Formats: sequence, C-alpha cells, structure tokens
Amino acid sequence: MALLAKRAPTTIIITRTIRHDATAKSKKNSPEEDTSPVQRYRRQSSYRGTPTRYLTTLDPRRLTPSEYFDISNLTKPSMRIIPEGGDLSTMATVLMRYTDLKGPTRVVCSRFPPNSKGFFYLYAPQDEKGRILPTAQLRFRLLDSPEPERFSEGTDLLQPTGEVWAESLAKLFRYPTYQPLLRVMVQDGSLPKHVYDRVEQLVLKRTGGLNRFDEEFFMDFGMTKKSIGCGDKALDIRPRPSVALNGVLKYSGTGVVRLERASPDDYNTLVMRVMEVLTPPNPEDKYFQKEGELLKWYHPTDAKEVVWYKKPRYPIPRELFEQLPIARAGELHAGV
Repeated sequence: MALLAKRAPTTIIITRTIRHDATAKSKKNSPEEDTSPVQRYRRQSSYRGTPTRYLTTLDPRRLTPSEYFDISNLTKPSMRIIPEGGDLSTMATVLMRYTDLKGPTRVVCSRFPPNSKGFFYLYAPQDEKGRILPTAQLRFRLLDSPEPERFSEGTDLLQPTGEVWAESLAKLFRYPTYQPLLRVMVQDGSLPKHVYDRVEQLVLKRTGGLNRFDEEFFMDFGMTKKSIGCGDKALDIRPRPSVALNGVLKYSGTGVVRLERASPDDYNTLVMRVMEVLTPPNPEDKYFQKEGELLKWYHPTDAKEVVWYKKPRYPIPRELFEQLPIARAGELHAGV
C-alpha cells in the first residue's frame, strides 16, 4: 500500500501596499478648504473625550450655527473657547452653572432645565460714549434651531424665580475662571483692551488669593465686602454701597483703588482712593465714585454721601501703616 505523502502546511502572506497620493495631499492643503478656527479645532482635536461645544464669539451679530449648544439637564456644561486666529495652544475650557435661589442667602447648583438649547451671548448695553455698562450680562438665548439669524425670535433662559439666568459683568471680572470669556469680549470689541489688561493684572494673575495691604486692587463699586491680606491675617473691607434708596443701588461700575492713611499721625484709620475708573456707572445712578477722589458711601441716616473709612478691630502693625500713602488734608471732614 503506497504511503500518502504528508502535505506541508500552507502559509498565506498578505501584503498591503500603501500608496502616497500626491493628489490627495494637495487637496488637503487646498485653499478652498474651510480653515475657520472651529474646523481646525475639529481636525486637530482627535483625542477621546474632546468637548463638542466650542465658542468663538459672544456677539449676537457674529454667532454661527457652531455656537448652538444643547445644555439640557447638564449640571456643569463645558465649552472650549477658541481664540481669534484659531491658535489651539491658547484654548481654555469654561464651565457654566445653573443656580436656583432657595432664599436670600442660599444658592443651590442644579441642572439646566430641559430643552435648554440655544446660544450663549453677551447682553451689552452701552452709555452715550459707547462704553459697556455694569448691567452687561452673559445670557443664554433659547432657540429651537441653530439659526443665528433668528436670534431675535428667541427668549432668554430664566431661573425658577422668573428672573433671567445671567452672569454679571462684575462676576466675570472677579473670577479668573471666566478670563477666556473676557478675551472673547475683547475680540468682539465689547470690552476695551486696556480694561482687560488691568483686570488681568489685578485679578487674573494674582497669586495667594488676597491682594496685599499696600497694593492697588480691583473693586466692583457695588460689592459689599472685600478681603485684603494684612500680614498673616485678612482685613475685611465693607464699602457698604448696597444701601438702597427707592430700590436703586447707590453705586455701580468698577475701578482700581488703594488704601491710604487718614492722616499723618493716625495709625488706626484707613480710607480708600479711587485710582482709576474702569467701567462707568449706570446712567441712572444718583451717586457714583469719582476717579482721583476718596471712596464714598451713602449714609442713610444723614441722607448724603460721606467719605468711607475704617478703623480695624485689631491693631495693624505700624510698619504696615507706614507703607501706605497719606490722604490729603481736608479730604476727610465728611467721614472722619
């Protein structure tokens, strides 16, 4: 019986030919290709988990369908801020929050309501000189389709209280997390570059959490409290501008201020000088802070403005007081 020869196993080798298509390469670099910042972001951001919301403007006149966001039922929706020119190395992420006011002092973060679809934009009223006013706010315009040309047909997102959901201009200034939005406002022409530079210098680049006792610092003239680093302690400054008359706050706007000594021989009384006004007050304000003068507040009992001053509860080292400028004689008669 003839022996059957064993067949050797068959090895199959599969080869793949990769052809470099010069035509495809030239097509990729074609000048007809969309080179907008958003499209460059889409092509270059291929890593997993890249946010799908990206923003290049807050100006309602310049919005595109790409800025149409669906933030329904989200707690902290994020969006990538793409700078002018599309330089991806300077992109930043901003988180937005929806808050419910549960009382005069209690604020609870919650999810954005269902059907929260639309555009983030800057509500930016201006005075007669074209300067942005303190009533400017970041808002969210609800719209049922990504059509910016229908912007005027939409309505603004509301809080459960019925008030418009918004982040105030003063809040955007005070918190470094909103710096990318301020840069977008500069690009849009809504915020002067010199104002942004001063805010960046005094707030956004500040380290250690508190301004020093002897340095200039940013102030929202409508705020009720400001903490200043004083040696190893924090000095709370309460400008008291929130006393209202006929429901209108006494002061608004923002500026740069510094602490001064009330007089050469007084080492226990502080005053503040307005070094620079960055954004103007609301036109309807009866009282407003003046550049170069001492900070004032409205005295409800006397029904008039008086110079703000403070006598700290605990002694401040004399060497710290000596670092401060001295207020001019005759400036304090209304307040000290």
